[in-house]
Amino acid sequence: MKNSRKILIAPLDWGLGHASRCVPVIQELMDLHVTPILLGDGDSLSLLKSEFPELESIELANFPITYPRNGHFAAYFARRFFKMRKQLKAENQRLKSLVEETKANAIISDNRYGLYHPQIPCVIITHQVSIRAGILSMPLTRLVHKYIKRFDHCWVPDVQGALNLAGELSKTNKGDIPNLTYVGPLSRFHNLKRIDEQPLDFLCIISGPEPQRTEFENEVLRELAAHSGRHVVVRGSSSPIDSKIKFSANTEIFDLLNHKELSGKIAQAKYLITRSGYSSLMDLYALDRTAAISPTPGQFEQEYLAQYHKDSGRFVVFDQGSLDLESIKKQLDQLGEPASQKKSQNFKEILADFVDALY
Repeated sequence: MKNSRKILIAPLDWGLGHASRCVPVIQELMDLHVTPILLGDGDSLSLLKSEFPELESIELANFPITYPRNGHFAAYFARRFFKMRKQLKAENQRLKSLVEETKANAIISDNRYGLYHPQIPCVIITHQVSIRAGILSMPLTRLVHKYIKRFDHCWVPDVQGALNLAGELSKTNKGDIPNLTYVGPLSRFHNLKRIDEQPLDFLCIISGPEPQRTEFENEVLRELAAHSGRHVVVRGSSSPIDSKIKFSANTEIFDLLNHKELSGKIAQAKYLITRSGYSSLMDLYALDRTAAISPTPGQFEQEYLAQYHKDSGRFVVFDQGSLDLESIKKQLDQLGEPASQKKSQNFKEILADFVDALY
């Protein structure tokens, strides 16, 4: 048997989506007799540790991000650009030390653009190769392309063509990113059957940067308290719940759930509410489920994805601050569940080829 290789897995900690879509990658690597090492911080690292408690994990801080209450993210980002660039350089220096310490043979980074290395194969996973950020769209797209080219491979978790999941976000002109490969949607869920025993009315999955995560959570808890039935809220955070918010005994609340625990809740739930983050959309696609989705205010990517999929008729979309559970129930009942689609498993072949090249 070949000696096991070590691969660092490093998701961005802006919400849980980047970590959750690393779950199938990590599992497949383990099936290929590779030893993944978890790299990150915050709730995203906590999620991966709950999924894979047997794996080594190392703290590597992300640069922090918050979303302004007024939704003017373009101006907010522009003011912090040089600080972010400095932090990316520091992140890259720390990675070089970690590669020496762990004797890692490769790194797979999910949207952490500072984690490239000149001496070992490096992969960046991202679905955003064409940025939607208002007046900053073009300069940010050029900047992202510049960083992507520092990696050996860019894996886009989407399919090519008109019926892709990320719309224009995952499309770019041929030749802009020579190392780009479409690997198909990545989800930790598959083959999930509905459970009629102890059914849930609403399952609400919350995540994302502050302060919008807490504001959305508070809105959801207030609405559920006034609505009969049995509900579950997955907060996507280990921070304390706002002490001013009252919630009813018919609402069960969890900070984080691993994919086995969460899949059980999804199977029981009649109605789903979540953000319009791309990883959430990939999970819903994998499960052939619809949902009511709400973009994080000021996060252009989620606002674009919400509108893109609203136009497709696959999801119900509502703005934060306008949650109406009765209206959502009626709209979701009218939509019904989408027809099952053939799911791409392209990433397994690509990952196997990547691992073989390490020996």
